[in-house]
Amino acid sequence: NVLWCSGMARPFIACLAVLGRQPQHNPLFVRVFGKRDQLTFHYYVHYAIDIIEEKLESIRGNSTVPLDKYLGVLCPIDEYKVYGYITISDIKFVVVVEDVFNWEADIKSLFRWLHGLYVDVLLNPFTVLDQPIVSRRFAAEIDKVIGSHESIFKTRTSNVSSP
Repeated sequence: NVLWCSGMARPFIACLAVLGRQPQHNPLFVRVFGKRDQLTFHYYVHYAIDIIEEKLESIRGNSTVPLDKYLGVLCPIDEYKVYGYITISDIKFVVVVEDVFNWEADIKSLFRWLHGLYVDVLLNPFTVLDQPIVSRRFAAEIDKVIGSHESIFKTRTSNVSSP
């Protein structure tokens, strides 16, 4: 699961998770990037589920508010921010990023890409719904999308820190 070599800078995106429907919210795909503790980020993802549920209850309680798939920042945890996204079919995406910059527009774009990749997985007739995603192609595409977003983040942060 370590996608970066030791000589490279630590990635801004720490973790990505695709979670199944309620009530189980089973992890369909979880990837921790860089040399980070897997268990810690699995905990962060699990914690995000509770926040997503609270957010959805408050949104559904107010029927005049349309459900936006992008849930925004769910919570800050340590030096990270946890973002959420939910599909109409109740599949949840959680991304944990380092809290060093305002990532809103970039995270929205990332979630749209991830949602598209997930739909591509579902189009495969051999995909078993509500089961972990074992497709190597999906994992490779995730790595590509995350890598391209890492490049964008690095460019943005270097532009901000430059005089």
